[in-house]
Amino acid sequence: MAEKFNYVEMQTMGTELIQEFGQVGKIIYLTQPNKVFGGKPGENSLDADLVPVSFEQALIDGTNIVNTDRMIYISSVGLPGKPSVNDVAVVSGVRYSILDIDPYNFDGITNVVFAAHGRVAG
Repeated sequence: MAEKFNYVEMQTMGTELIQEFGQVGKIIYLTQPNKVFGGKPGENSLDADLVPVSFEQALIDGTNIVNTDRMIYISSVGLPGKPSVNDVAVVSGVRYSILDIDPYNFDGITNVVFAAHGRVAG
């Protein structure tokens, strides 16, 4: 009988690679006002291990992907949940708005790593 694949082990390996080749940055979770009671939008900032990678030149079309966009690999370890579109990743002091995010979650339970399309926030 085949041994069951260990996604937690893959999560650990992904985190080790991100820590080795990346840097500590921040994920800023943006919170919206309560729909009933109102209030002001807020931010919750957490440290995260990140690796920003330039997109391949062939993918840069000037609209969907521009030259300053980055694919940002984010370790899932220590994060309370998946970052969302419009949250912010801060890498080397540069704020990137998350335009799209894909959790590498092959078993439906363990987020191995997050891959985010980030654009310099204006």
